[in-house]
Amino acid sequence: MILQFFLPLITAGVHTAAAFPMLMKLLSLLMLSDKALAVVCALITYAVFAVVYIAVYLLTSKTYYKIVH
Repeated sequence: MILQFFLPLITAGVHTAAAFPMLMKLLSLLMLSDKALAVVCALITYAVFAVVYIAVYLLTSKTYYKIVH
């Protein structure tokens, strides 16, 4: 069950990593070519998403176990 819940989080990380080169090309068209800043922003965004996702998982699993047991 835990893998099924966290698979979208893993997929989001893989998708972000795969899309990053294209994102950098698009940003360079807008004269925004600071790669370090883009990496930090992507990591912070992913971390916030992960924290929210983990909180939802904990609340969901707590409710589930309360119903089942």
